[in-house]
Amino acid sequence: VFPREEAGSFFNARLINIRVDMEAGDGPAIKQRYRVRGYPTFLILDPDGKEVNRFTGAREFTAFMDILELSLDPANSPATTRAAYEETRSLDNAITYLKALRRSSSETLNDEVNRLHAALPEHERYSRDFWDFLAYALRVDNEGELVARVLREKLAADRYLTRERVDDALYLALFELAKKYVGQTLEHATEGETLERINYLPLVSNGKQDAPRVMQLVKHYREGNHEAIAALFNAYHVNSLDATARYRLESMLFAMKHLPPGICRDYLEDKIKYLEAQVTYTRQRLETMP
Repeated sequence: VFPREEAGSFFNARLINIRVDMEAGDGPAIKQRYRVRGYPTFLILDPDGKEVNRFTGAREFTAFMDILELSLDPANSPATTRAAYEETRSLDNAITYLKALRRSSSETLNDEVNRLHAALPEHERYSRDFWDFLAYALRVDNEGELVARVLREKLAADRYLTRERVDDALYLALFELAKKYVGQTLEHATEGETLERINYLPLVSNGKQDAPRVMQLVKHYREGNHEAIAALFNAYHVNSLDATARYRLESMLFAMKHLPPGICRDYLEDKIKYLEAQVTYTRQRLETMP
């Protein structure tokens, strides 16, 4: 983007452009001051070095220029849009504030989704505009109060958004929680709270093929039954599932802590044999075709 003539004309007329290596010179201090977490990060600063706005990630030219135009206006900053929401408490201003946080890759985005979800009236917190943020936050913040609140209010959520849409989001959240449990990466929730929440997973599965096996895996893992876990990973049965279910189950297996290493290795070797048999069968079919 930067070498393009039309970009250079825009930048040079309105900005002083500085490229900083975050690992050298003043880079580490700048990285710490502005809490840079990913690359590339584009910081929009005023003449005193105060952050006006930021955005992250590479984009093609038109998308980059569009988000730059938004970011140059202090009215679109997280601080300004939050103040506008606090003044009016309107859904439109809440969405504008959340969009500003998302553009800036703010670490507080999911916390703010949780806060606003608790504050907005029912018809607004389950509106289609807010759902764009809520569905993602459910998956990321699966240990927190947000998932519990949506489960409690599920009938209302279904009414406003459709049951299928709500079920899909809750299923992904509870699956990620189950994977945290077997991977022993829980940060806040206790084992009891986690297992109680995971028990809702079959109720929101909507026929997802991996749901029964996820529940079995959690049960066997809790009991330390490694033989039963290995038995669930028969390559023929796993690979007969749809691609999404298969991916989720495999990711769960590879996330598990304290499994005998032979379980994963045996499954992968079994999977190779299964796939080789499929290739052989396909070649035979191909050879018989006219």
